[in-house]
Amino acid sequence: MTTACEAAPTPRRSGWSWLGWWLPVAAVTGLAVGVAGPDLAVLFGYRSLGPVAAVAHPFARTLAIGAGTVAVAGLLVAVVYVPGAPRGALSPVGYGALAVVRRACPVLCAAALVVALLTVSETIGIRPAALVVDPPTLLVAMATVEPAAGWVITAVIALLVGGLASMVLTWRGASGLLMLLVAGFAVPPATSVANSERAHDWYGDALVLHTVAGVLWLASTIAVTTLWRRSLVDRAVLGRHSRIALGCSVVLLLSGLVPTALDVGVDGLASGYGLLVVASAALLVAGLVAVRRLWRPRRAPRLWAAELTILMAAAAAGTAMSRLVPPGAAETTPYRESERLVYLLGYDLPARMGLVELAGWWRIDLLFAPAALVAAAAYLHAVRKLRRRGGTWPVSRTATWTAGCLTVLVATSSGIGAYATAVFGVHLLGHALLATVAPLLLILGHPLTLVRCVGSTRTVERVAALLDAAPMRALHRPAVAWCVATVAVFGVYATGLFDAVVLEHWSHPAMDALALGSGVVLFRAVLGSREPQPPPFVRLGLLFAVMMLHAAFGIWLLVQAEPLAGWFYAAVAMPFVPDLLADQRQGAVVAWVVSDLAMVAAALSVARSWMVHDRASSAAQQEASAAARPAPLSS
Repeated sequence: MTTACEAAPTPRRSGWSWLGWWLPVAAVTGLAVGVAGPDLAVLFGYRSLGPVAAVAHPFARTLAIGAGTVAVAGLLVAVVYVPGAPRGALSPVGYGALAVVRRACPVLCAAALVVALLTVSETIGIRPAALVVDPPTLLVAMATVEPAAGWVITAVIALLVGGLASMVLTWRGASGLLMLLVAGFAVPPATSVANSERAHDWYGDALVLHTVAGVLWLASTIAVTTLWRRSLVDRAVLGRHSRIALGCSVVLLLSGLVPTALDVGVDGLASGYGLLVVASAALLVAGLVAVRRLWRPRRAPRLWAAELTILMAAAAAGTAMSRLVPPGAAETTPYRESERLVYLLGYDLPARMGLVELAGWWRIDLLFAPAALVAAAAYLHAVRKLRRRGGTWPVSRTATWTAGCLTVLVATSSGIGAYATAVFGVHLLGHALLATVAPLLLILGHPLTLVRCVGSTRTVERVAALLDAAPMRALHRPAVAWCVATVAVFGVYATGLFDAVVLEHWSHPAMDALALGSGVVLFRAVLGSREPQPPPFVRLGLLFAVMMLHAAFGIWLLVQAEPLAGWFYAAVAMPFVPDLLADQRQGAVVAWVVSDLAMVAAALSVARSWMVHDRASSAAQQEASAAARPAPLSS
């Protein structure tokens, strides 16, 4: 008996006609925003770029979102809804779905480049035609204007995904393309200029979450609607879509509160911008109601049609809001010296820094804090589920995982995270916590072992297949882990990269993610349970090599004659940091000590496991010898 996936023919081209549906949506959005919206070039003090540019910008932006969601929908079909074998080829339906990825990604690439070109034109006041015939100026401007650079990066990622989609044949390869394309959608909001001068750190993070969640929800709806047309939707597909839509809707509603509170407020809800915000929120709630009623099969087609209409309208409204000036930003005030930190960091800081401030002055990181809390809650839920089944789980592992999540929370959201953007010494401390202490504790929690204990067979097989992919196997090698740790320290600070990006908010969560990721790669290679595991002396040698790396980095910081990013920290001018070079040296010593303490703890863990393994091997050999010894003759 064959399943629906095995018996399904290759999808027809007409089954993936969503790009055609997005063209009128983009056209209507472009015309409406171009006619009713302000001319941003004029607001910036330049000549108007004309009605064509005013219409083309929102048209290209909406088309980019539409093409991107169609491409993500095709990958969701291949990876989530109709997947093939975890370690084998894609299903016939999944392989056919990659055809739409190959068609949608070039459209996304072209639309993103148009958005980048028009963004540069509005920012520097040069018409698009003049920029196109002057490639040197265009390239320099696209590299300098960060919102345009973000769209260029998205275009490059779309072109790469579209090209690889014609070569990918396995489920693991399609999973990698899905993660890469979704990450590409996080770049434009991360590099865009926030409308809010205050709290632009919260604004940027919320915009990233909002964009990614919206793309995933809309793409999932497109995917299941297409599958329904081909009679490939069952309760498993409905359940997966319902979970994706529910999670994305929660993220959308919560992340939308941040820019609304900052730029609109209660008084601004009656403005045109505020009415768009209210309409978008109402559309999201209506879409969530439609999702919760999808379990009624006879109503599913109408509900999906309503859900698609609602989400496409919400995407168009989002494009319109990106071209309008919110009420909060329209009220400009002259620069005041007392608000220097607000302009540079997005928030103010106390005039002193001590243990009380580092421990009690919290500013929640909207990216890492929810991730840490969700990870801790999911782990505790899994442990409870395992014990309900009659299984056991060491309390020490639960404690170390919880402590690791707490370390991430403290390093990014406590006073350490708040002061890290203004004081380089505190930044080094937070980097050390994220690169060594937190990943060590997380790896000692053995989360993958817990997944194998409580996860379904399907989940365990998928996770194991991803971890056994060639890139993941390469990261498990000690030499590769050491190279990743080197890039996380010398590659960021010794190359001038830190000086170049320290002013931008997106660089701080990016550096935190790099530090945490490099630490996970390192300690997974040292303490991971993957087989075959490197010999204990190799793992101890890797820890010693990383300790030497930290020593070299600490010494390099200590001998510097000028402070890193001194121009930035001099502009911040915290009163309790009179000597930037002394602060850098103090931070280098503290980070060095913290990192080496984590390395020593990891070495002790390796030595302990080595001794336990030797004792077990010795006992097994003794039992084998006793079993092989002939029994004594009875008298």
